[in-house]
Amino acid sequence: MENLDINDYRERLQNDKGFSTKRRQLVYVSLIILAINLSGAQIKEANTFLFKIEFLNEGALIHLLEASAVYLLFRYYAYAHNYHEYLFKFWSERLMADTSVLIYNGFDDEYHGLLAKKINGQNCHDIGDQVPEYRKVSILRRSICYRSTIVDEYYGEVYVPKCINLNEYDDSWKRKDLIKLFSFEFKYRYQAFFNNREHVDLLFPYIICLVSLLSVFNRLMVQ
Repeated sequence: MENLDINDYRERLQNDKGFSTKRRQLVYVSLIILAINLSGAQIKEANTFLFKIEFLNEGALIHLLEASAVYLLFRYYAYAHNYHEYLFKFWSERLMADTSVLIYNGFDDEYHGLLAKKINGQNCHDIGDQVPEYRKVSILRRSICYRSTIVDEYYGEVYVPKCINLNEYDDSWKRKDLIKLFSFEFKYRYQAFFNNREHVDLLFPYIICLVSLLSVFNRLMVQ
């Protein structure tokens, strides 16, 4: 697994003009929606350089802003996706470095820790001293991946990726083991969220957009 540098991540994030633009647009539109709905403000007219516009259908304008917020939300996610993946790898490296999760003893070629139950149960001793990569397949599905070697007829020994599905249970790996792994995951997610401001920077636009859309829904319900 590659060693990730949080300072390199911060520099990429700050220099990504496309990401910064989409983040700013989403936050601005969401704040406008919140200001209108929570303060009870009414948009009557807008001044332009050449003429004055009066809004007769305020409700339609709110729905237009709401649609704009949803569109910008998807656009923001498209730009932020790679940074979400980077932060996931950043804290998951620390998870896999936890000796309670997995440690390899090179003297007796044995694995210890929680994940050793799964690795030993599937006889995946070709991992060796590698640190497997922890992967999120879906919301509650996880796997660990590493490089394995095979002998090709033409190219000789080559590396191929190999993954172990942690949602497949057997005599040595039970559902309770996966739940315990999730407890370790929550620990490192929690630490990363509060120790690295980048998590808050990424999530804030989602939160403010969700709150603004909920304010529109609440306003429609009380009318």
